[in-house]
Parts: sequence; structure tokens; C-alpha cells
Amino acid sequence: MSDPRHCQQVIELLELQNSKPSEYPGRKLTGIEIETLGQERLDDHGAALYRACTGKLIYSSLDRADLAFGVKALAADMHSPTSASYAQLVSIGRYLLGREASALIIEVEVKSGRAPEEVVIYSDSDWGGCARTRKSTSGGLIQWGGASLSYFSRSQQTYALSSAEAELYATISSTSDGLYVVHLLEDCGYSTKARLMTDSSAALGMLQRPGASRMMRHIEIKYLYLQELLQEKILTAGKVPGVDNPADLLTKWGTKDMLKKHLPKFAIHVMGFDESSRSRAFQQKKV
Repeated sequence: MSDPRHCQQVIELLELQNSKPSEYPGRKLTGIEIETLGQERLDDHGAALYRACTGKLIYSSLDRADLAFGVKALAADMHSPTSASYAQLVSIGRYLLGREASALIIEVEVKSGRAPEEVVIYSDSDWGGCARTRKSTSGGLIQWGGASLSYFSRSQQTYALSSAEAELYATISSTSDGLYVVHLLEDCGYSTKARLMTDSSAALGMLQRPGASRMMRHIEIKYLYLQELLQEKILTAGKVPGVDNPADLLTKWGTKDMLKKHLPKFAIHVMGFDESSRSRAFQQKKV
């Protein structure tokens, strides 16, 4: 279970106790908002408040996939926050009202007395999603037997020239994390294989077609490493429909429908401060 005090403190610092709760964690600002609010730098007090709240949310997002993308966006502006940054922070703060805590349920599905033999890696990307830098976001979810063992939302370090290229970069990051989980499970005595799932037919085609085509010559050699993994049967790859890809929640501002559809796949139960306290008391009594 996550510690609800961090989110509770963010609500108190922003003085949102009597505000109307939001049903989604932040939103994408309009072009007009970016042009106007994005030019207004926060004063010293506002910047200090922004950094304090964002620091607490970074800690909370380690246990909450619903906050991962939004907190990543807030963290990118910590060095020089603007009024636009603050508006997104307040939006996330309103979402936390009644959702201060979460519980991550790790239950591995065992069939016929045998542990799962496959680690499933979900990968997704949002091409050029950052309106300020135009860099893309990589999102990944690592599951073993239906249990979520790892997830991430990261800004890509290089500029992707196409959506397929952005998806390819995302598969690299996701596979790296997935192979780490495979080796970790091997150390624990479980032999598994990795399976990569992406909703991009173009990226999947580049991975399954050996070598670099003319359109791919600018891509660094390290991004062709996945082709070698596929050829050596260390990794398998498949396609998942975009609407069913849980990693989609990690690459863009989540909507109410996205949270309802994808958050259960992470096995994360979001709850309020009071429910969290009762759950902790029950766990301690049970132990």
C-alpha cells in the first residue's frame, strides 16, 4: 500500500480541501493556455510550492500508475515552473481528493501447479506529445502471470521523426525492463521467456524484418538489438489492439474512461485516506 500522507499533504499545501474532485489526473492544456500561461514564470514562493508538491507526487507515483504520466510532466518543469505547470499541478491535486492512497495487488496466476512461463511486456508511445519540446513519451508495463511487477513513463531522449520510430524507441525501453524482470525471476528459481506486445504494426514490422531499411538508416545501431533478440528466440513479439493496451495509460493524460478500462489491469485499487487507514489496521491485525 502507498502512504496516503504524501497526497494528503499536496492537497493541504494547495488548499484544495473544499474543492470539487476531478475524475481524471490532470489534462492536456490547450494551445491558447500554453501560449499565455506557459510564458508566466512563477514567483519564488510559487516555484517553491510547486517543487515541494511535485517532489511528494514523484514518491507517490512509484506505486500509482494513474499518476505516472502526469507526474512525469510536472517533473519536467521543476527547474522553471510556469503558470501552465501550476494549473496541471492543481488539476492533479483535485483528482487526489478521495483518492489519496492505493493498494497494489500482486497475485500470480498459477495453472496446474506450474508458475507462468512468460513475462509479458506491454509497450506504447505518444509521438511528439510534449507541446513544449516535441519529444515523445515511452510507456511500459511488465506483467508475470497477470501480476504487475514494473511500469514506467519516460520522456524519450532523442527526437522521433515518425510515430513508428517513437514506438520503436518505446519497445527498446520496455524490453530492457522486461529482460531485467526475466533475469530477476531466474535468480528466484523461475525460468521464463519474454513476450513483447505493442499496438504499432509499423514498429512490429521493423523488429521482425532483419537489417535497416533506407528509412531506418538514421536510427542508431543499438535500436536494432531487438531484431537480434527475436532471431535468437530470446524474445517473441505480438500485436495488441491500441484500445486494449494498458501501457496507453502511461503515455498521455488519462481520461475517466482510460482509468476505468486500464487501471484494473495494473491491479491497483485507488482509495481514500479513511479507507486506507482501515485497510492498514486490518493488515496489522491479520499479521
